Amino acid sequence: DRLRAGGARSIVVVLHDLELALRYFDRVVVMHEGLVRRDTAPCDALCPEMFEQVFKVRGRVCRAEACGSPVVVCRGGLAVGAGSRS
Repeated sequence: DRLRAGGARSIVVVLHDLELALRYFDRVVVMHEGLVRRDTAPCDALCPEMFEQVFKVRGRVCRAEACGSPVVVCRGGLAVGAGSRS
C-alpha cells in the first residue's frame, strides 16, 4: 500500500506460486513455451482453460472457507495433448 500511495510504479516479479499471485498482484502474465498465454487480472488469467492449456491439469481457483483467501485446486493430469487448443 505504501508503494501505491507514492505514485504509479511497476514491479516485475517472476514466480510459480499461483496463490501468491492471486493474493497480491493486480496483473498476471502467464507464459508457456515462450509465448504469452494470458495478460490480465489474476482471477481472469487463472481460469480452467489456462490450467488445461499450460499445466495439463484440471484446475480452478476457489476461496478458502476459513479465511477467504484464494486457493488453487487441481485434479489429476490430462492425457498428453488432451488440453491443447493451440
